[in-house]
Amino acid sequence: MVRLKGPGLAESAAGGLGKTLIFAESKGRAYVKHWAKPKNPQSQKQNPGRAITAYLTKRWGTMGTGYKATWNALAAQTNIPAYNAFMSYNIERFTRFHMPTVQYPATETGSGGSIKNKTTTVNGHRVTLTWEPNVISDNWGYIIYHKLGSAPTSTWIYTVALIAGGSLGVKTYVAERLPSGTHYWRLDSFSTTGALTGIAESFIAVVA
Repeated sequence: MVRLKGPGLAESAAGGLGKTLIFAESKGRAYVKHWAKPKNPQSQKQNPGRAITAYLTKRWGTMGTGYKATWNALAAQTNIPAYNAFMSYNIERFTRFHMPTVQYPATETGSGGSIKNKTTTVNGHRVTLTWEPNVISDNWGYIIYHKLGSAPTSTWIYTVALIAGGSLGVKTYVAERLPSGTHYWRLDSFSTTGALTGIAESFIAVVA
């Protein structure tokens, strides 16, 4: 880190110059430092937040107008778009490990059914999990937990992905750049109204 002392270097400098230099200020002193790639951009604490945000963003576009209209009342309370109300409500629910809901408010009813034809395919440090629902049930999606070395429990911290449900056909989850060892995944489902239905299927793969 190099402090900026000269007045010609803008004492309030901040921001970055590509991926070369970072300008910032600390305790009233401006400084510049070399940009460094984040050491762990896929940390365990970051994964649940990424998973729920990606899931909700995709699902909003597939929801019918009737479901979307249920978010208008919540949106009006703070004068925000219905989409923002849908995102913020469900993300806040998920931080308390309550599942997302397609309509407001969440009633947490329904069941997720069962699955068949589980497969686990290992290709180097890449593992692909596939499964199929037995019938079209109330499941709105699947939640996947992962842990290296032992089976994960159904908790927020082990969440790595949420996968869309509600239809027949093969569902797929791909994990990449996995370290060597025995990897365990747990698969649960959740209903359209935010109930964790817990089909509790497991997958295991050994990565050399």
